[in-house]
Amino acid sequence: MYGEKVMPTTNEIFCNVLDSQNLQLVLVGESDALPLFHAVEDALESLRKFPATLAWALEEPSYETSLSFCRHAITALNAQTDLIYLIKSRASPVHVIGVIGLHHLKKNVSEAELGFWCRTTEQGKGQMLEAAKTLVAYAMSELQINKIHALVEEKNTASRKLCARMAMHIDATLLNDRKNPVSNQFVSIVRYVIESV
Repeated sequence: MYGEKVMPTTNEIFCNVLDSQNLQLVLVGESDALPLFHAVEDALESLRKFPATLAWALEEPSYETSLSFCRHAITALNAQTDLIYLIKSRASPVHVIGVIGLHHLKKNVSEAELGFWCRTTEQGKGQMLEAAKTLVAYAMSELQINKIHALVEEKNTASRKLCARMAMHIDATLLNDRKNPVSNQFVSIVRYVIESV
């Protein structure tokens, strides 16, 4: 079930709201900066465990940083390169559970990268799985994206379990692919893929 198309933007192809049983995925806007800032604060300890893929979490969170992220998300949406949603509970739509998005969108290329994170207090409730399934279904049925991949640090067991529960399969393990900016050690990245049938 998909909501209204996003306005105002320079395109009219993406839905502003994606509804699932318990959640709403809402495209990021500038007014979301403050609740997003609070969500980042809550998730920070978890996010900083994986700095090779989440290096942005090493910065100190602030309202200004969240506002900058929101503005970047809007710019990327208008350029049709990224599609970034806030995950909200339908029961409490002011509360931001986390962020999920499709990245590296390109015209005439039917593949995108899935990225996601969830605030610590909302983990283990099945909400990220519901959000991911909703976004992937929308991308494949409405946007004709046939292949979606996720790049996960090998030791990020929670994200790897999520990918497995989404029926994504391991496409490759990229050994020592990225450098951890904190430890200066290289870490391996697991590439998960799901394709439309």
